[in-house]
Amino acid sequence: MSGIIDIPSPRGLPFVGNGLQFLGSNVVARFGAAVRATPDGLVRLRFPKSVAPVPVIVCSSAAASQELFDDDRFPKFLSPPLTALAPNGIFTMLTHDPVWAPTHREILPSLSGPQVIRDLPILHSVARELTDFVIGQGPRDGRVNMEDALTRAAFDAICQIALRTSYGALYRQSGPEYFDLVRKGLDETMAELRQLPLVWKVQIPRRRRQAARMSLARMEADAIIEHRRHLGPEAGTDDLLARMLWEADPETGQAMSEDTIRDQVLSFSVLGQDTTKSLMTWALYHLSAHPEIQRQVQGEIDSVTGGDQTRPLSATELSHLQVLDRVLTETLRITPPIPTVARYAASEETLLGKYRVPQYSIIVLLREIAHRDPSTWPDPEVFDPDRWLPERIASIVPGSYAPFGGGMRACIGQGFAHMEALTFL
Repeated sequence: MSGIIDIPSPRGLPFVGNGLQFLGSNVVARFGAAVRATPDGLVRLRFPKSVAPVPVIVCSSAAASQELFDDDRFPKFLSPPLTALAPNGIFTMLTHDPVWAPTHREILPSLSGPQVIRDLPILHSVARELTDFVIGQGPRDGRVNMEDALTRAAFDAICQIALRTSYGALYRQSGPEYFDLVRKGLDETMAELRQLPLVWKVQIPRRRRQAARMSLARMEADAIIEHRRHLGPEAGTDDLLARMLWEADPETGQAMSEDTIRDQVLSFSVLGQDTTKSLMTWALYHLSAHPEIQRQVQGEIDSVTGGDQTRPLSATELSHLQVLDRVLTETLRITPPIPTVARYAASEETLLGKYRVPQYSIIVLLREIAHRDPSTWPDPEVFDPDRWLPERIASIVPGSYAPFGGGMRACIGQGFAHMEALTFL
C-alpha cells in the first residue's frame, strides 16, 4: 500500500528498547510527553518480548480515538490480571468470546433508563445514609475521608440494586468482609498491572494472598446466588441477579451458566462501583477548588428542592440539575476515572490513513491526555463546566471526549453511574 509509513518511535537502548523510559511512577505523563513530541499524536514503543511480545502503540489524538472504537478493526484489549478477576465478567471478557454477546443482552435491561428510574428509591436511601454518615462523622474529628465513604456507599448501592443484597458498608468500618475482599482484590490487581510481569511473579507470598482473597470472594458470590435462588422469583424478578437466574437469552433461548452468573456478581461488586466513586470524589474536589461553581450548584439544588434537601427527587427533578450535570461531565473530561483504554489490531491495519499498525499490536489511548489536548480543547487545563452548555457542545471535536469508551464496548453502566452521581451529590 503506497504512502503507508511506520509510526515514529523514540530512541531506545539495546536489549531493553524503551523499557527503562516508561517504568515507575507517572507512566501516563511520560506516555503523554512521548505522543506530544510527534506530529499526529502517535508513538510506537519498543519493549523486551518478556514485557510486551507484540508492538505497543500509544496515541492521544481525537482522530485516532474515533478509529479505535471500531470493534471489528480494533477489539478491546484486556490484560491478563484483569481477565483473571472474573474470566466471564461483562467488564473483563473479550468481545469475541461467545459468552460476551448473550451476557451483554441479558444484563443491558437491568441498567437501562426505565430500570434505573425504578431503582431511584434505593439510590435515594443509600444517599440518605451517606449524608447522615458524613454529618455524624464530621463533628467527631473535623474531617471525613470522602473517597472511602463514597466507595462504601457506591458498593452498597450496586449490591442493593443489582443483587438485592445489603452489606451496610458505610457503618461497618471494619468490614464487611466481602467489601474488604473485593476492594483489596481490585487494589492488588491494579498494583500488578503497574509492575513488570517478572517482578510480580517473584512476589510469591503476595500472589498467594491475592489468590486466597479472590477465592473467598467467589465463595461469597456463590452464597449470594444461592440465597437468592432459595428466595425464588417471588422475591422479585426485575433486578440483575434475578434476570440472570430466571431469564434466558432472548436470542438463543439459553440460560446463563453458573460460572458466568458468579463472574457477573464479582464484576459488579469489584468494578461496578469503582468508576462512580472516582467520578464523585473528583467532582467534590473540583467543586471545593471552585467555590463560585459550588455556589451555582447549591443555588440550583435549592431551587429544584424548594429548600428541602431531605426529600427524594424524581427523575424529572434530577434532570433539572443542569449545572451539576455539567460539573459531572467536565469532571469526566479533566479527571477521567480510567485514564487509558486499550485496543488491539485484529489484522494488519492503518491509523489516520497513513500509519502502519502490525497485526496484534496493542494500541493504548491516553484519555487523560486526549481530554486535555490544546489542539481540540480551548483552555484544556481549566475546569469549565460551561463548555458543556448546549450552544457550545457543537464545537467539541468528535473523538476528543470518550470517558466511557465507544463502540460495542462502551461502558454498559454509564447511564446508571451518571444517575447515581447526580443523586448522591
